[in-house]
Amino acid sequence: KNFSRLQLLEADLLLAADKPWEAVLLYALVERTNKNNPIGYEAKFKRAKTAYFIGDFKWSEAQLNILKGSTSKLIANDAFFLASLIHETIEKNISDTAALKKYARAEWLEFCNKDSSALLTLDSINIVFPNNQLKDEILYKKATIAIKHKNYNLALSQLDSLISSFPLSSVCD
Repeated sequence: KNFSRLQLLEADLLLAADKPWEAVLLYALVERTNKNNPIGYEAKFKRAKTAYFIGDFKWSEAQLNILKGSTSKLIANDAFFLASLIHETIEKNISDTAALKKYARAEWLEFCNKDSSALLTLDSINIVFPNNQLKDEILYKKATIAIKHKNYNLALSQLDSLISSFPLSSVCD
């Protein structure tokens, strides 16, 4: 079990080093050697999230839908929210696929602790795709990054904008 945990960490490092295919292979190995237990489910989730990061939304969504009902509550919730984001964004407007690719890139940058680049990428989405369906997600992500850096005034400002601009958003739930 400890070896599998180390393999997950190694795969995370590979992903952060922009080697997603190597990371996917290692996640798959951990998943295969830990079937039907939490670390195997975590590996499957990380594999699906890697697919999301690189823009393979259909495969990612299919894997996330499997995880929604078969894992620990924490992974099931994460899988549910990411699958919903993919499904709702692409279903509402197929042209938002390009905006979602940029948003996934911003999330990958945040995963890599490249928060300033993530924020620039998030800002660029509304400029390049002014009618995108991700405006509420962008505000929320910017708030979470501000919280991470203990910039609570900026986070509060982002969250106030989110609530006033999108009072019915699922992000606000």
